[in-house]
Order: sequence, then structure tokens, then C-alpha cells
Amino acid sequence: MKHTIPLVTAILGMGVLVMGCRHKEKEVRHEYENDVDVVYVAKPPPPLIVENRYACPSEQYVWVNGYWYWSGHKYVWRKGRWVRPPRHGEYWIEPRYEKHKRGYRYVPGHWDNKPPKHYKEPKHHDKPKKHHDKHHDKKKKHRK
Repeated sequence: MKHTIPLVTAILGMGVLVMGCRHKEKEVRHEYENDVDVVYVAKPPPPLIVENRYACPSEQYVWVNGYWYWSGHKYVWRKGRWVRPPRHGEYWIEPRYEKHKRGYRYVPGHWDNKPPKHYKEPKHHDKPKKHHDKHHDKKKKHRK
């Protein structure tokens, strides 16, 4: 009887460990498509975070919104930022998650020469403001 209790406890403990491993297998699935490791996550990413845009460095930059990415164990927020497109006239296609039978699949963001489906031209307040030097403007007035 002395040996039976530790044996039963050990078997139950192993069952809990095995069940714990099975739960993790369902949470994240790896599959290979065209020699690329594709990750499917069982739960969707959290809602997007609304961020305040800081000042734009120049008119050559576009705002890239923040997004959630799967770190391998949990979703992590990547902050939005101003980015210079690799080529003039290109549009940023935002990353997204597509729902599949196997879970949520991450589709990375990328640059494209065609605007995204729901593209809106940036509003004037999205564009950087030009810097005015009051002292310089006064000098111009005095020269006239």
C-alpha cells in the first residue's frame, strides 16, 4: 500500500503534464507552405491600440500603424512609426491576421505600388507642418 500511493500520484501527475502539452499543441500550430514555417495561433490578437502620432520628420515619410505580432508565446505590440517608403509612390499594406480552420495566420505588412483596398488619401493634418521662423519672416518684410 505504501508504494501504491506514490505510484498513483506519479501517474496522475504525468497525466496532467501530458494534458498540458496537448493544450499547447492546440494553441499554436506550425505548418510548412512553400518551405516557409507558417504559424497558426488558436486565439485572435487583442484589439488594436490607438496611438498618438508624433511629429513627422518630413513630407517623404508615411505613418505605419502599430500592430500585434506573435512572439512564439504571446502577442506583443509593435508601436507605430514614421517610415520612408523604399520607392516613391509606394503604399504600405498593413499586416493582418486571417482566420482559418487551423487558427489565426499572420500575414506580414509590405510595400506595394498599388494602394490598399480601403485606401484614403491622408488628411491635411496627417501631413507634416512646415516650420516657420518668425525672425526670418520679419527680415523679409523689412527688405521690401
